[in-house]
Amino acid sequence: MKMPLTSAHIKWIACIIMLMDHTASVLLPQCRILKLIGRMAFPLFVFLLVEGFAYTKSRSRYAWRLLVFAVISEVPFDLALRLSPGDIQSGIYTTFLKQNVMWTLLFGFLYMWAAETAYETYGKRMRHESQNASDVPASHLLVPILMTSPVLAALILLAEWMRTDYHGYGVAAIAACYLIKKWGFPVWLMPVGATAVFMANPRWHTEGFAVLAAFLLYFYNGQKGKNLSKYFFYAFYPAHLLVLAVISYWLAVR
Repeated sequence: MKMPLTSAHIKWIACIIMLMDHTASVLLPQCRILKLIGRMAFPLFVFLLVEGFAYTKSRSRYAWRLLVFAVISEVPFDLALRLSPGDIQSGIYTTFLKQNVMWTLLFGFLYMWAAETAYETYGKRMRHESQNASDVPASHLLVPILMTSPVLAALILLAEWMRTDYHGYGVAAIAACYLIKKWGFPVWLMPVGATAVFMANPRWHTEGFAVLAAFLLYFYNGQKGKNLSKYFFYAFYPAHLLVLAVISYWLAVR
């Protein structure tokens, strides 16, 4: 049976779920069901990040895009999710108490870049040393991970220090999803791996609903599909947060 969902479909679904989640956070805090559904958004965006990393023509340009939109998104993120209407009336438009999820995605991307570089370097050395070009030992799967574990630890600590959305757990979840794809497991296991990471924090019990994203990814057909410009989806994150912040402020002061 041909699976119906392309990465373009999943991107739209992830954006809609994220919008539902943030709408509940900003405007409908009593609507718990939207928050629970919203737990699926991050694993879907992680899946898209891992897929994007695998197929991008330029890792450096990809990383720069994440950095630029992390900076752009910070004020909308704070206005919508971190500050009150009273703060805004007092002229406070940003805070460094917590940073937006684009930083988490950037740190996860940097880990994947380091790990993939280690795989490429180690794999070439193993094939060079082997008489049979295809005879690469099983250690090829593990040695690059051990080589880049200090990089992962540093990025997790950086995410914790910056208090990025999903903290260091988000970076670790991206690493887990990258390895699931790298080692040839089905992509629908990515939300399972991410949820397992989240469950290491006993306070994040609602993050268990993130595993439901696996049902969506089960229907992924491996195709890119028809899509709008990638910049539309990057811009959607700060744009929808800014709109929610404006609506929240208007409701508070009218």
